[in-house]
Amino acid sequence: MTGIALTGGRLVDGGGGPPADAAAVLIDGERIVWTGRAADAIIGDGFRRIDTTGHTILPGLVDAHAHVAAVMCGAELQTQDASAFGSFFIDQFFRFGVTAVRDTGSRIPGRSSSCCGRGVATGSAR
Repeated sequence: MTGIALTGGRLVDGGGGPPADAAAVLIDGERIVWTGRAADAIIGDGFRRIDTTGHTILPGLVDAHAHVAAVMCGAELQTQDASAFGSFFIDQFFRFGVTAVRDTGSRIPGRSSSCCGRGVATGSAR
């Protein structure tokens, strides 16, 4: 398979326009290569199809003001496995569609965490 085809859902593209019902999003690797009406989509054999009817498709949300480090420091006082707690906490962002987090509670200025489908990656805010 070369890509993923999300079909049938309501698309909110983040551009300020109205949502599009019965939409399709084609993803090849890490890139969105096409969006539009599902009826107009040309989906190749190499795409895994996921029916999103009854669901909403939207870009990943950004939490620009979180206190992940502060919460994790408090957790270290209560549990021996702070890394497991941190993973649980980051998973909660995913559940609500947040894919990038700027940790304003970190001791390192400008530090941010970017969560992605392959796991959790940490980097510097620009």
